[in-house]
Order: sequence, then structure tokens, then C-alpha cells
Amino acid sequence: MPDPTQFGLFDAPPPSARPSVPSCPRAFVPSTHHNTTHETKPVLGDLRQRAADQQDAILAVFRRWPDRSLTPDDIAANVNDRWPITSIRRAITNLTTAGELVKTDRKKTGHYGRPCYCWRLAK
Repeated sequence: MPDPTQFGLFDAPPPSARPSVPSCPRAFVPSTHHNTTHETKPVLGDLRQRAADQQDAILAVFRRWPDRSLTPDDIAANVNDRWPITSIRRAITNLTTAGELVKTDRKKTGHYGRPCYCWRLAK
């Protein structure tokens, strides 16, 4: 007989068992570049600057169309389709955390035929 105090792989723990996650202050801006390859100066500075430039360009797209909800694929098509989609998603996540963008409930079909969430400029 299964133990009712144990959770299966796909069971959600009760709210009391979930760790509390502190809310992120609006002024917090995550790192624009995640140094997973252990680069050092001056290469690291260049990578951080390029990531910051990507983030600025993505925010400019949302500011150009403040009433539109856009997916990461929309950004790739309108800004630079040579940027890895993961870099675009990282920038959108950082901008959301910083309070510049808001994730909506709306979804659009993405590049691979799967639904993708949309983001919009924060009011």
C-alpha cells in the first residue's frame, strides 16, 4: 500500500510543503550574460556588452509596438534572426524580471508549430 505522505514524481506537493520564493524587487536586473564557459576579461566584457545590446534591441521592438503582444519568434523575425532563440528568451526573461515587459496569457503558434506565450510592454 502506498505511503500517503510520499509524493510521486508527478504529484504536486501541498502548498505547505512548497518552499517560499521571495519576490524579486522591481529594480533587480539579472545578468545579461551567463558565463557558462568561464570566460575572462576582455572576452567576458565583450560578451556582456553584446548581450546587453541584444536586450536593448529587444526592448526597442516592444517600445516600437507598445500595443502588440509578441513571442520570442516574433522578435527573431523582426530584429535579428541570427541570434539564438535562447538568447532572445533570456533577454525577455530579464526584461520581465526588471518590470519592463509583462508575460500575457495569450499564446501564438511558434516557429515549430507549438504554442508560445506572448509578452507586452509593461504599462
